[in-house]
Amino acid sequence: MEKIEVYLLYTEEEKKKMTSKKIENIRDQFELEANNEYFKMGIRGNHSNFSGTEMLKHESLGISNEVPRIFCKQFNLQRSVWVSNDITASEQSPYLAVGGVLNIEIFPLPEMPKKHRSWIIRNIQDMEDTLKKKNFPDSAGNIEPITVAFTIPEYVWIDEGREDVEVGWWNEEAKEWQLENLEEVKINKTTREVSFKTLQLAPFAYLQPRCTDFPYAFMEVKMIQPDVALLDIQTKRINLVFEIGADYCKLIEQKEPELQRLVDKDMSPGILLNELMNSGILLVPNDEDFKLAGLAKKDKNAEERAIWDVVTSVNAYAFRSAKWNRNPSLKDNIVVKIRENLEYDREFFEDYEPDWRYIMWWRNKCSFADCIDTDENYDRKVNIPEGNETHVLLSLTLQNNASEEALERCNNYTHIRFIQTLKKFLRILRLLAFS
Repeated sequence: MEKIEVYLLYTEEEKKKMTSKKIENIRDQFELEANNEYFKMGIRGNHSNFSGTEMLKHESLGISNEVPRIFCKQFNLQRSVWVSNDITASEQSPYLAVGGVLNIEIFPLPEMPKKHRSWIIRNIQDMEDTLKKKNFPDSAGNIEPITVAFTIPEYVWIDEGREDVEVGWWNEEAKEWQLENLEEVKINKTTREVSFKTLQLAPFAYLQPRCTDFPYAFMEVKMIQPDVALLDIQTKRINLVFEIGADYCKLIEQKEPELQRLVDKDMSPGILLNELMNSGILLVPNDEDFKLAGLAKKDKNAEERAIWDVVTSVNAYAFRSAKWNRNPSLKDNIVVKIRENLEYDREFFEDYEPDWRYIMWWRNKCSFADCIDTDENYDRKVNIPEGNETHVLLSLTLQNNASEEALERCNNYTHIRFIQTLKKFLRILRLLAFS
């Protein structure tokens, strides 16, 4: 605000240095902009020359909007702020804001300093008195929709097969994204511009349900060389392949242009998954997402026990998702397929259902299970096969059903940095609970 006050006091010659537009007097329109990868801000004033049908544009920021008719012919100041992160990420919302959040606010012009001889006199006010936001719609109930448009960043993956477009506004009182009062929502997938008509000014965002990419349709984790594992995940929209090693993980084999900034870049698990979330691919479910995804909530202790057994045994075994893991009667269990992979095969030459066995975890033990994905009786009770017992560790469960080399590898904990990285990755993904 102080920069604007100084700007308005500048001489004509000094003003021309700050803008390419000719300024006739301090009551004419002026514009200031700031822009980087994570933050954009445009300040525009005033609206005295607007008729209510013109678009106020920040072309370099990719932001534009109509000025509410009730504010036309007034000396106002508009502030448009875009931030790349989801400002509501900590709230329990069923939606994810993709591609940042845009907030448009309108204020009256601040009281200008006055010149008296060689002195400049400025009235010092509290920030609350200086910035008094104007309400739209106003208290008199004057409502006329205005058009707002913004550009989705290049790093956001837009699913070409997705026809529906959801834009919402943030209701600060209800602490949730709402879709009502927005009309004529459109997206131009070529220019990546989203436009809509709104009945209020508030934070706006391009939205998608949190469960757009999970439950995971398929997952498989296996070693392809010592201390390097490959994780294949098929979400509801896209197939993703990750390489995980000691102290790093990276996205590989992706062709989508929006994801090329992440491909073959070593990162920590949290950073990589956060960058994917910024691109509109959310792979970080929480406990509240079980209900949104239509799944029975899994026992967290069973999940943790399964993760530990997977990361310590993947040096000898490949693990794959099983449809029985979604059986509502097994909400206290984790179920996956398992087979030996001593040769670190990227693809199995023979890959048939009988080549796999099923392992089930409880909160304090695990065992083989007598289920199979081709079983038509999906509602039946899952039992422990005859001749098998439950054990506290997977390596003990495999004792009489594995090769000597496989058991030796399962009991080798010397590659601890790899174990810890893979464990962290699986834990954040909630892969065994949401597949």
